[in-house]
Amino acid sequence: MVQGHCFRRIIVTFVFVGNAGKMTDALCWGGGYCEDLAVEHAHFATAAYCGYPRTPAASVEEWQCGPDCEQSRKVYQVRQVTGTNARLDASALIGRVGLRRKCMVAFRGTADLSGWIKDIESGIRVNVNNYGIECHVQSKNPKTNASHSKACLVGVGWADVYGTLRQRVNASLHEIGCTPGVELTITGHSLGAAVAQLAMFDMSSAGYHIVQSSVFGSPRVGDTTWVEAFEKRLGRDTVYRITYHQDPVPHLPMEGLGFMHASTEIYYSGNVSDGHTTCRSPTEAANCSMHYTGILGLIEKCVKNVQMCDHLNYMRMKKLTKMDGATCRNGTQEQNKRAIWL
Repeated sequence: MVQGHCFRRIIVTFVFVGNAGKMTDALCWGGGYCEDLAVEHAHFATAAYCGYPRTPAASVEEWQCGPDCEQSRKVYQVRQVTGTNARLDASALIGRVGLRRKCMVAFRGTADLSGWIKDIESGIRVNVNNYGIECHVQSKNPKTNASHSKACLVGVGWADVYGTLRQRVNASLHEIGCTPGVELTITGHSLGAAVAQLAMFDMSSAGYHIVQSSVFGSPRVGDTTWVEAFEKRLGRDTVYRITYHQDPVPHLPMEGLGFMHASTEIYYSGNVSDGHTTCRSPTEAANCSMHYTGILGLIEKCVKNVQMCDHLNYMRMKKLTKMDGATCRNGTQEQNKRAIWL
């Protein structure tokens, strides 16, 4: 096991009075996985569940959405972006993080029944090029030595959700000065984690510089061609796919349906303080989340007690909120205290 610590260059050293857990504007030294950034990304992914329809959009756009806004660095110029297809109930947050105003996109996970339906539908694969995302790999026929292009196949649910958000996310990024060439972090949880990986690939193609990004509880996104194209473009030390204990979602859709995981897995079997295991290839997956078998039993366990499901409990105990946005509020803690007394 590897202890999840990283060296950081402190840019801001003053104390936030009354909010000792809040992160300063800091960066990790060197490359590789940085746990501090992953915790912050988990807060962003949870904050993506806030705003409309749970709370007024202004609550998250003013970065006053409750503990997940309070326990991360300040995010400026926040926009909540909804999809062009209301049936899909797709949503994302975009904004600029910290004193250096780095650009960020966080895709919301499943928020209601329609979202879960999209998860289930994603046992079906679709050519992602049909959604305007150019993704293919050149291969050769071993018998004829002829070269041909193989298209990337991804889950139709992920592609539909990203497709309904794609143009609006891009337009909102441009509105706040996040244009191709800038550094961009993309994150998400559950369905949002799968959509985030499509966005990383797409926005990298458009010229954005994707920097360390974390996704949480991601299902498998696409086929082996997708994995090859994704890792060729983004490498193995940019995107970290974080898994936790007996979360069943990373086991879905099944490999037998033609789905595979991309990027390096960071697996936590317990609290963050217990350390993590890194798995950089499918041959190492049995040392991480895939060492659990009996997927139906894992699913049943979560269905019986959703709030205790490991799918909602990432980055414990550095992050004390559930990943589903249950702690979203309209306003800061101090504002809510004053409202109670008034």
